[in-house]
Amino acid sequence: MSEENQPRPGETGVEFMQRLGEESYARMSPFERYLFDNGLFDDVFYPPIFESDTILEPADICSELDCAHCIGYWKQDDRVTHCTCECHKQPVQREVPFDHCSYLGCENCSGLMIENTVISHCTCEHHRIKAE
Repeated sequence: MSEENQPRPGETGVEFMQRLGEESYARMSPFERYLFDNGLFDDVFYPPIFESDTILEPADICSELDCAHCIGYWKQDDRVTHCTCECHKQPVQREVPFDHCSYLGCENCSGLMIENTVISHCTCEHHRIKAE
């Protein structure tokens, strides 16, 4: 892990996560910003889990990070720990309406966008007409 991804001296875990979040926000696509701005923070920041990753024993990660900063699991150096907190066992709505054509354009927008596990349907007039 690089030094940038380490807490600075005197920085708490929550401050560290907040700083990482602010840096990530600056790098987000418009779709990711839409999710973040509409309270779908978890959907933006899930690091992908691969078959080659090592799954560790489950743990209560919310007690370490607090529920607002826990995404349901923690991945570091290809090792994944799933959070056992009750709040992460609830199903999450994955379909998010968004006007992708405002930044992709109708010629480049497929009408459907998938980033990690989030599915977003384009709401532009062009795609609404096609769907009917």
